[in-house]
Amino acid sequence: MDGSLISAPLAISSVSLSAMWVTFIITAILPLAGWLFLARRWKGAGTAVAAGALGFYLTQMVIRIPLLSVPAVAEGLGGLYGQSPMVYFLFMAFTAGLFETTGRLFVFRSLLYKRLSYRTGLAAGFGHGAVEALILVGVTYGANLYLSYSINGGAPLPEDPALAAGVAQLAATPAALFLAAAVERICTVCFHIAASLLLCYMISIGKTLQGFSLCLAAHTALDFIVPQIQVRTGSYVLTESVMVGVAALSVGLIVHLQKKFEVRDIPPDSAGEAAKEGY
Repeated sequence: MDGSLISAPLAISSVSLSAMWVTFIITAILPLAGWLFLARRWKGAGTAVAAGALGFYLTQMVIRIPLLSVPAVAEGLGGLYGQSPMVYFLFMAFTAGLFETTGRLFVFRSLLYKRLSYRTGLAAGFGHGAVEALILVGVTYGANLYLSYSINGGAPLPEDPALAAGVAQLAATPAALFLAAAVERICTVCFHIAASLLLCYMISIGKTLQGFSLCLAAHTALDFIVPQIQVRTGSYVLTESVMVGVAALSVGLIVHLQKKFEVRDIPPDSAGEAAKEGY
């Protein structure tokens, strides 16, 4: 084998860098900007966004993902994937839906229970989706950009074979796939807002169990169907088209629910108001 092919320097194209920047801005900068915007636009929205973000972070990053990373569990899941990929994907989808819907329930039944409204549900849903985008995609793309500029600046390839393979993959990935991650996150945030609004509304009318079941079913279906499409077809265009369709339905539900809520604005925090008045 020609050694020059192995030692040839890698470089990340300017088009790929631009695409990575777009995705980084959408998944890391806009979530923070959106939080500040809502906090300034609607009184109490900043707290609702933070509560929604906490609901995702606790259930996924603190509980579910560490549990799935336990060696015995990870080994068992690997065996399950080898024996029955369908059951594996269904299990992963169901547990993601269960933990995240439970996080939403915790937020609306405890942290924001006396402040339920249309804007409360919207802000909490944004916080849920925004922190997921920031942690799962934004941080990764920030690291990708740092690595890409380092390599383009002449830094040697990492000695770690896994990191070196990651650099090679970055160089070989079409720019369109970097942008696809941004599209997928935008669509996912729309879904999270709709799901949070739905559960918030159902709790407000005394139908918590029905709302929980609907959100769990929708979340499980989405997390099961989309990976199946990608694995079976290998088409990112089809996968993202489905996500755009989900986003469109989510936006429709968000608009529809606005008419259902009796309370539109976020009610004041009674504890906070009492503290201001000296009680």
